[in-house]
Amino acid sequence: LMTYVVYKVSGLPKERVIGSGTVLDTARLRYMIADYLKVSSKNVHAYIMGEHGDSSFVPWQYCYVGGKKIEDIMKDNNHPIEDLNKIHKSVVNAAYEIIEKKKATYYGIGMSLNRLVRAILDNENSILTVSTYLENGQYGQDDIYIGVPAIINENGVRELMELELNEEEQKKLNNSCDLIKKMREESIEKIIEEGEKGKKRKREEAKGEKRKVSPFASHLSLLPSFASHFALSNNNIINSIFNINLFYNSFSFK
Repeated sequence: LMTYVVYKVSGLPKERVIGSGTVLDTARLRYMIADYLKVSSKNVHAYIMGEHGDSSFVPWQYCYVGGKKIEDIMKDNNHPIEDLNKIHKSVVNAAYEIIEKKKATYYGIGMSLNRLVRAILDNENSILTVSTYLENGQYGQDDIYIGVPAIINENGVRELMELELNEEEQKKLNNSCDLIKKMREESIEKIIEEGEKGKKRKREEAKGEKRKVSPFASHLSLLPSFASHFALSNNNIINSIFNINLFYNSFSFK
């Protein structure tokens, strides 16, 4: 939700405003699949899509282990196919279990955000399930940020990986998007409206001034939320991001 707010009020291009999406969920999924099959998680390729929450889902048809479809592996090794749904449920419940024991989650999301920042700063062109902007019918959606696979480099989202979902998977994605849109209507629209008013007020104040005013000046209060979406756990990176020079005219990940 906050990713959507930042995009709407910051003026940044959509490919440069991204959220952590389901990066953490995907990492947990790969770990649990690897643990179940007794293989290295490095050889597991699978994604969790949708919201970072209960309505997320796994497109199992795109889950591969060592180049082989996981559904075939389950069948060939006489593993109950229902165990895949149990694994996904364990991923969804992981955060609740951690919160129940220590009241909050820190390290998992911290590592995931660190992974996201590394992909940006090192220009990796890595595929991560970030919260990215869908429009014009991408995945059957428009005007929403949701967790889907995307190629990430120094420019943010280089390319959206649009997988061909089956009917059941598409319904799950639609449901996840509907939930987010409902929450957005109930809580976020007012924030966006206030942000637009702030931009208009700043434009009016800037009239007549000779010096060029940064388009980001009216959104400094949003920078903490913006920064959190880029995994800024490193103090040096945080200091750099909050340097207003980086926000003057255009944002640079370099």
